[in-house]
Amino acid sequence: MGWNDYLGDSELSNLPEEAHDNRFDLTGPFEPSDHWLSRASKDDQEIAVREWFLARYCDPAGDTPYNGREGGYLFIHGGPYDPANEIPNRFTGLVPDSVIEQIIDEMHEMHGDQWAPANNERPDDYYDSLYDLEQMAERSQPLANLKARINQYQQLLALQGSEEAKTLCRSLLYSATVGALESFLWETVYFWVDNDIKSLHDIIVRIQGLRDKQIKLGDIVKENKSPKDHVKAYLQSIVWHQTKRVKPLFEQGLGITLPDITFFEKALQKRHHIVHRSGHDMDKKPINVQGSELDALFSQVTEFASAIDKELESRSIRSN
Repeated sequence: MGWNDYLGDSELSNLPEEAHDNRFDLTGPFEPSDHWLSRASKDDQEIAVREWFLARYCDPAGDTPYNGREGGYLFIHGGPYDPANEIPNRFTGLVPDSVIEQIIDEMHEMHGDQWAPANNERPDDYYDSLYDLEQMAERSQPLANLKARINQYQQLLALQGSEEAKTLCRSLLYSATVGALESFLWETVYFWVDNDIKSLHDIIVRIQGLRDKQIKLGDIVKENKSPKDHVKAYLQSIVWHQTKRVKPLFEQGLGITLPDITFFEKALQKRHHIVHRSGHDMDKKPINVQGSELDALFSQVTEFASAIDKELESRSIRSN
């Protein structure tokens, strides 16, 4: 089991870019910046400590042999590791003791005091075709996909049920709408990388995470990957609501200026409460998404995406 097995449940996407000490390493486990961590909010400190541990240690039931006769796991790859030792060794003096104790208690409750090491070796083929996007023949396909998703969400609002069910439905649709916009941004950049040689070139030479990436000649031959494959792998690694990473792709890579995205930042905060705080804000008050608020988000997302599509309308596609 490797560090990226936890990405499906990870809260790393809620941390700012400056939280990552290794933000240009697209393949390694999360390493928080000590400078940022010592000044971060308690909530962000908890996320950072938790994700640091889960990136390095895992449930031994995953791939650790079990000795049925004697009872217990055979930690042939190292360990066992106790969160009560590993977490203080890394974070004492950087975050309050209460944060350290809280995460230790969480980890003990999750898998006890005997954890196995996660496999942090970079796989030979770090580009995962499982998460690849389907080829899009039309430039306007990302916008069409977005509109189709929002249309489906609007239909769900008409379903009947209890008030509690309707309240939950609105919250889930609010979160899904934020995700739909993230998908639109990814699909748009992917289309231009996949179909336009100039966009591919500009992204490689202008985006720091790609321009400064060091690749050994032996790895190039061994992996047999084209520059396009490496860019697609980079796109897979991006959290598409982190505007500091997304804006350069559009502005430096595709040559357009993103419209005002203030509304998206506010929507992300509410989505965070819905997804990661079980529908409650930091004061533990329930989040209640009104129908009018959801309609407004539908409109804002559609207008934002349409403005991007409009700017790209006149851009020529150069296939070779």
